[in-house]
Amino acid sequence: MRRILSALGLAILIPLLTLAPANALVATSPAAASGDVTIMHNVTCTGDVNPPTRSGNAVSVSGAVECTGSVDVANTYITVQIYENGAWRNYGNVTSTSSTARTLILSDGATLKPGTWQYRGRIHREAFHGNWGSNDWYGPGQVFTA
Repeated sequence: MRRILSALGLAILIPLLTLAPANALVATSPAAASGDVTIMHNVTCTGDVNPPTRSGNAVSVSGAVECTGSVDVANTYITVQIYENGAWRNYGNVTSTSSTARTLILSDGATLKPGTWQYRGRIHREAFHGNWGSNDWYGPGQVFTA
C-alpha cells in the first residue's frame, strides 16, 4: 500500500513535458489534489529561423526562440546547415547558449563552400521545466554559389 501511495504522490509531483502542434515546446503540470503541491506554470516555446543571407564569401543564419515563461535549465543552439548528398547536415561551427531567458536572439555563420550549395538555419532547444523536452526549428533553404 505504501508503494502505491508513493507512486501516486510521484505522479502528482512530476510535471510532464509534451510536444504541442505547430512545433511548440510545452511543459505541462498535472492538477494538484487538495492544494498539497505547488504546480509549475506551463511553458510554451516557439522558434523562428530566418532565411540565410550572404555577405562576401560567408553565409549567415539568425532566428529567435520565444517562450511564455522561463525554464529551469536550457541548452539552445543555432547552426548553418548545408544540403549535401541528399541530406541536410550541420556546417561550420555551432553557436550555443545555456540561457533560460524567455526570449533568445541567435545567429551563426560559416564560410561558403566552393561551388553551388543550398544552406539553411536550424535552431535546436533542449529545456527542463519539471521534465526534459526538445524541439527543432528550420529556416527555408537558400542557394548560394562561391
